[in-house]
Amino acid sequence: MPFPSDEERWMRAALQQAQAAQEAGEEPVGAVLVEAATGRIVARAHSQRAALNDPTAHATMLVLSQLAQFAQMKAEIEAAGLPHALPDGEPAAVGLEGFVLVLTREPCLMCAGAVRLYPEIRKLVFGARRATLGGAGSDVNLFGAAIPIRGGVLAAECERLKDKI
Repeated sequence: MPFPSDEERWMRAALQQAQAAQEAGEEPVGAVLVEAATGRIVARAHSQRAALNDPTAHATMLVLSQLAQFAQMKAEIEAAGLPHALPDGEPAAVGLEGFVLVLTREPCLMCAGAVRLYPEIRKLVFGARRATLGGAGSDVNLFGAAIPIRGGVLAAECERLKDKI
């Protein structure tokens, strides 16, 4: 049996988030943010529209909020003149050089537009396509050539969750 690719491994983590959303009665969509240089998952989220009583609380938007918090923390560290690494050389905070955004479902138009506001996102990976309002190629591609997009990663597994809503 072949080893899973990094994208498949990351998608499995996003699928775990989607499963958690489904168990909570939410739309089963999950997202993870991966530090491109290390392959380390640095943020996870799932849809929480009902729990937060917020129609914009999509998994993508929530993981982007975490990225914004990283940027704020990095700015505060730099402003204070603090070191960026721990004594053993481990990074003290997530770097902002580049990320891969992994979603179980193609981002909607709102989420795709929001992703475009983050130049730190260097690649988009998603599983299932959207039937309507897809922002990464199904209806419209809001990304153009700005970042590489790979759709269809573990698509069958993502579709199975999608069909349960």
